[in-house]
Amino acid sequence: MSSSENDGMTPEEREQWLRDRGVQIETSSDRQKLESLLLNNEQGRPMSIVEQISCLSLDTCIHNEGIKFVYLPHDTSKKIATILLPRRLVEVLGPAGDIIPTYVKSFFADGKSIDEGLFRDQVAKQNLVGGDLDKFAAASKARKGEGTKDIEGNKSSPSSTLTSSALANATNSGSVETFPLVRPSSTNKFQGVYIYLDEVGLLKNLPLNPRASQLAQRCGYHPAPNFYGDVFVGRVASQSISKGFLHNIDLEKEDVMDTTKEWMVRAPQENVAWQQSLNEITGKKGELQPSLAGTEGVAVTVEKGSDGASCSYSWI
Repeated sequence: MSSSENDGMTPEEREQWLRDRGVQIETSSDRQKLESLLLNNEQGRPMSIVEQISCLSLDTCIHNEGIKFVYLPHDTSKKIATILLPRRLVEVLGPAGDIIPTYVKSFFADGKSIDEGLFRDQVAKQNLVGGDLDKFAAASKARKGEGTKDIEGNKSSPSSTLTSSALANATNSGSVETFPLVRPSSTNKFQGVYIYLDEVGLLKNLPLNPRASQLAQRCGYHPAPNFYGDVFVGRVASQSISKGFLHNIDLEKEDVMDTTKEWMVRAPQENVAWQQSLNEITGKKGELQPSLAGTEGVAVTVEKGSDGASCSYSWI
């Protein structure tokens, strides 16, 4: 979008323009709409994500209309399940954009505390699972009306003063990170598949999720990333005959469990092609996946490429 186009847009139009192109935006209005829809007592209201997961073990779920996505529990004794993004929720918060992060956010508001030792370790390494310490620190300071300068007036890193309690407060309503298994492109019908995880799962000392790691490895990530706690897997389409904007589409448990599914078989090749295109734009060389915060408290370093640059993952 050119600056002239941007200048002519209202804030609402600019927000919609970004949503249509896959930029994840959650506003206070979105949160209020979600709470209003899920917390009312009217008959037939959509189930919250917590209610859906709770009723899986009881086999008491009432299946209303919605877009299918997958629950991938870390406990391998629990079944992988297809669950629903309620249609009414999509109508209220959409139709454009990926609605899954907003819907599953409350699932990660589990009340579990931040491990102080792990937190201090990550502050030292400046690399946080699924997010950025500076991001949370800046948000914490903003709420308190504080700036980002030290007592001498010098600009400082926000994370240098971030505490585990401040981080816990910043994420107590749930914090979601998306991890791309494969991105939308012209070679895959503009369909992407993503893992949705607890952004501070490592710092909560949640158990490893081997299923999620294996899934990422099948999609070409090497070494296999670590994911912590239960996660979700969903699919989006950025273009279609009926819709010209990014939106959620069905993904069922069979699509995740069956390793012969076309999207999974093609994912390593799709990811290499995506990286090559990115390298052409940025002028970088090699077929290395750049460091992705979202799965490991400290980035996994693999051997350096031909240009001497190290990164978190290489494609296989």
